[in-house]
Amino acid sequence: MDVGKSFTFLFEDKKWVEKLLIGGLIALIPIVGSLLLMGYMVVLIRNVRQGEEYPLPEWREFGEMIVDGLKLLLAYIVWALPIIVLWVPFVVLAIPLGVFASEDVAGGILGTLALCFTCFTVLYAILLLFLVPAVTIRYAEASELSAALAVSDVFQFTRANLGNVVLVVVVVLLAQIAAGIVGGILCGIGALFTAFWALTVQGYLYGQLLPEKSSKTLEPQALLEADDEPALVPEDDITIDE
Repeated sequence: MDVGKSFTFLFEDKKWVEKLLIGGLIALIPIVGSLLLMGYMVVLIRNVRQGEEYPLPEWREFGEMIVDGLKLLLAYIVWALPIIVLWVPFVVLAIPLGVFASEDVAGGILGTLALCFTCFTVLYAILLLFLVPAVTIRYAEASELSAALAVSDVFQFTRANLGNVVLVVVVVLLAQIAAGIVGGILCGIGALFTAFWALTVQGYLYGQLLPEKSSKTLEPQALLEADDEPALVPEDDITIDE
């Protein structure tokens, strides 16, 4: 995995200034802009996977990018459902407790529940942090929402590539922090463009996490069977003794 190139590959593209400016401006568009950027990252992952020399995508086929971004967002929401489902009953319970129970009783119950729910939320958020690469990659590979929601496949991919996944998560976080700092220095508006750069770093690293395409090989049993078969002798090598 070439971590260093993930920071610089954007600037190797002949049209990197144009693509960077467009990406930063698109970030200003509410909702649709976010979907476009997510879809752009999906295309970038595919380009890296295909080994393109300059994988930074062109800004075209916006409709497909929006669809990819929407599907990926839905996948993220589904994976976050345990947190959402957990906190909804807490909010519903807090209303009657605040109305009918005494202040001490309500405060004790709500405080205990809030502590438990917060601990679960933090732990699950950390888990999601390391599952998001697999979720994103699975969708980029198959272009199907169901692939991103295949729980067993996502966990299996994460376990099989745990070392690289941890590395990618850490590097992406560092890139996002750096983008925020530099963007803040550039009068705030620069954060739009540095955030886009951080997105490309994330997409490039995710692209390298994709498993290599395996060539068709014989299974061990097939190899044994092949060894047992008699070797074919060319006709020219066959001699008949009279």
